[in-house]
Amino acid sequence: MSARGFYTTRWVVAFDENSAIAKAFASARRELTQMHTDIRDRLVSVEMEPEEIAPGSWWRWLRGGGRGFSFYVD
Repeated sequence: MSARGFYTTRWVVAFDENSAIAKAFASARRELTQMHTDIRDRLVSVEMEPEEIAPGSWWRWLRGGGRGFSFYVD
C-alpha cells in the first residue's frame, strides 16, 4: 500500500491567509523531503491544499508543535 494523502497541522506567523498557506506548505514540504527519498529525488509529486485556516495564539506558536503527518491510503 502507498499513501494517497495526509493531514498535518502547522503553526506559522503570517500577516494574511495567503502567506500563512505558503509558509505552512513550505514547512510541510521541508519535512516531507527530509522523511522520504522519493519526494527528495522527485520520483513522486506532492500536491497540497488547505482545509482549514484559523488564527492562533502566540503562546501556541512559541510552544512549537504542528509537525508530523497522518497519512491515509485512499
